[in-house]
Amino acid sequence: SIGSRTFEIGGTNYYRPVNINVTTLDTAGVLTVSVSQQDNNHPDLASSTISANKSIKRYFTLIPGNGLSALYDAVFNFNVADQPAGGSDSSKLFVGNYYGSNWSYPNVGISTAKSIQILGSRQFGDFAIGEKNSPVVVALAADSITPSSARLNGTINDNGFESTGAFDYGTSIGYGNSVTSNPQVVSANTGVTGVSANITSLTPNTQYFFRINANYSNGTTNSSSRSFYTLASVPGAPAVNTPTQTTLNVTLVTNGNPSNTLFAIHETSTNQYVQANGSMGSSPLWQTVSVWGTKTVIGLASNTTYTFEVRAQNGDSVLTAFGPAASGTTASNLPTDTIIAKWTFEGISIASTANTGTSPLLSLGNAFADTGSQTSGSSFSALHAGSLTTWSTPAGNGSSKSILSNTWAAGDYYQFKVNTTNYSNIKVSFDMTGSNTGPSTFKLQYSTDGLTFTNFGNNATLTNDGWSPSGPHKSASLKSFDFSGIASLNNQAALYFRVVNVNTISISGSTVAAGGTNRIDNFTVKGTVNNVVNNITQLNVKAYLQGYYIGQGSMNAGLYNIDNTLSSTSSDSVTINLWAPDATSLNNSTANYSARCLLQSNGSMSLTLNDSMVGKSYYIAIKHRNSIETWSANPILISSTTNYDFTDNANKAYGDGVNPPLIYVGNGEYAFYSGDVNQDGTADATDLQVAENDAYNFLFGYNLSDCNGDGASDAADMQTIENNANLFLFTARPH
Repeated sequence: SIGSRTFEIGGTNYYRPVNINVTTLDTAGVLTVSVSQQDNNHPDLASSTISANKSIKRYFTLIPGNGLSALYDAVFNFNVADQPAGGSDSSKLFVGNYYGSNWSYPNVGISTAKSIQILGSRQFGDFAIGEKNSPVVVALAADSITPSSARLNGTINDNGFESTGAFDYGTSIGYGNSVTSNPQVVSANTGVTGVSANITSLTPNTQYFFRINANYSNGTTNSSSRSFYTLASVPGAPAVNTPTQTTLNVTLVTNGNPSNTLFAIHETSTNQYVQANGSMGSSPLWQTVSVWGTKTVIGLASNTTYTFEVRAQNGDSVLTAFGPAASGTTASNLPTDTIIAKWTFEGISIASTANTGTSPLLSLGNAFADTGSQTSGSSFSALHAGSLTTWSTPAGNGSSKSILSNTWAAGDYYQFKVNTTNYSNIKVSFDMTGSNTGPSTFKLQYSTDGLTFTNFGNNATLTNDGWSPSGPHKSASLKSFDFSGIASLNNQAALYFRVVNVNTISISGSTVAAGGTNRIDNFTVKGTVNNVVNNITQLNVKAYLQGYYIGQGSMNAGLYNIDNTLSSTSSDSVTINLWAPDATSLNNSTANYSARCLLQSNGSMSLTLNDSMVGKSYYIAIKHRNSIETWSANPILISSTTNYDFTDNANKAYGDGVNPPLIYVGNGEYAFYSGDVNQDGTADATDLQVAENDAYNFLFGYNLSDCNGDGASDAADMQTIENNANLFLFTARPH
């Protein structure tokens, strides 16, 4: 009937009545009311919008009978003990009505800590009470990452609430920055919505933390935190300078990257990377700019241009592209000219009372060369046919003094004596000018005895160049002669040069006048020191690795297999050690010379040696990461180009007297034994154990146990190690 009635129900310990107030009775019938007897949620609560963690641990059931149909209000009473852990907020409670496998949500009236009212319901069934689920937010991986920007991603499951999305982000989990999501508003009952936000003005190679939050009517819900690193900035072109014959200095330009950024330095012509000790190797070395400092790159060929480029790596190991390149050229090892003797005439004076005659008379200074490496025994003199010749020391070519004379006849000359002992490739130069009526043409002669002179080169034609003591050097006055093709001038204790007047034609084209003058200055003799070694010494070695060998004179390109940015013929990196054959050297722990070298798939490898090694003999010892160290059978004499082939005869390697020094791989070719994974000088069970462990873990990459260079550690590698372990191999070398 219409009206209110209380159903006295509950459980063993607590009273949980339900009050029903029928406001409209459509069809009279019977109503049965009950409450669940266990502290459990409704069995289908998960399909509702009620939070399982914030629900009352009882639910009520209203079952109509005899065709009952009515409009009613209801008050459901429950006990404090029915509250979820931590309690619930009565202002946030609502009711879910489960009927016919579906949930509906009647209007809520008054709600207290122990009861809740529903209004205007016509539906019966189960009634569960609790707070609504909050929106569920999930932060997804960031993408579109650059050095200064990124896109943050996430999802919002509204769970029945209209939500406003935003991302918090910063360089710590304190965040400190916020940006609205796109879309910003997620409508109620739309399910899972993907959202994102673009953030800018970030710092390169910096870790950023972020989370997504959803603001809704009952508060804010936050996701767990995620993080990412911004990309490093592409480095600038490095500074390449301070060349020597075998080194260049390389200094990085970070381009705004922070101090924790790692960099690798690549040389383009060799396709190798700078290593910690300045040598170059096949694999990149990653170091901070403070560790790199200014790196001196060693082991370079002389008079060669090298081009360096740098790439960076961020905290997530993501690499940048290579930055712009910079080049430097090593110094030439060709001999440089040394001034043997040079006459500037700055330290002499001509006698003022005796300045006329066939030769000049010095009142101050002497006839020795003023500068040079061998001025001792040098001298200057001159001879004219005319006894009325006047001699003086007026302004030189941009200097204070020169030698001047007049009264020129054909055959008159200046003479210079020099000692060229220990010098070769002789060159001569001098400055010469004259007045318009002075002689116009001179020739250069040389002699090794001071008696018989030989003409050299073309005649020198003069101009009136107007020398001044303070003026610039007049290049038109410079005359140069190269005697490097005349070996008889080398290593002479006394070598003579004469600058001889050829004829009586003046500079102006008329006849030389008695008062016509000529000046000479800066007579210079240069040469190269004989003990400079000019050879570039190249060592070429050929060798195969047993495991890498695939037949027909070729090996697996192991390095290329794991890094296809390298040359397709890059097999692996080896160390070439050279040992002098004396007992002291062989007993040392380090070789006389050592260098890393790239072994090509055809077995070839090359390196440039110091010129000082030419003419000396060394054992060649090759170390590879998983092969038994192998030495040449005998010391090898180093020449300007030295070739040594380990592959064409087993006896090319040093033997232990038990096993063949090299293993035969077919087609008349031999290889180094593989399998020394731990580099203890033998292939045995310890090497096999390493390979088994790596194979069990499916390792792929540049692993010591990869004996065949295919990039994988597997049964094929273990078979090679086991076969060689049965031979009881060990490193054979002289002692």
